[in-house]
Amino acid sequence: MGIIDDPISGVLGAFLQHALESKVWKRIELLLELTIASSIVFLFTTGSTLLAKQPVSLAIGAGMVMSAVALLTTFAASPNAKGLTIAVTAKTVAEKLDTPTTTIERK
Repeated sequence: MGIIDDPISGVLGAFLQHALESKVWKRIELLLELTIASSIVFLFTTGSTLLAKQPVSLAIGAGMVMSAVALLTTFAASPNAKGLTIAVTAKTVAEKLDTPTTTIERK
């Protein structure tokens, strides 16, 4: 029982192995990491703000700000972001990450 008996599973196995090692898969993993981190922080911040009896607009705004911070820090820490560059304002980096750099690049 080998590739000759079941050529479809052999081709499928080779394709899946290649897909899992490719850059496309790394980018998909990065998008999932960013989506999960951003969603959790947004929902937690928005829900906490609403529980504190604050206006809905304030809750959504606070959730968006914290979600952006989560996206930035997740991107900076993710090994799947190697070779990618993002640009942010110097003010954002100075406030959130305590560094004068305006570009985060993973190599």
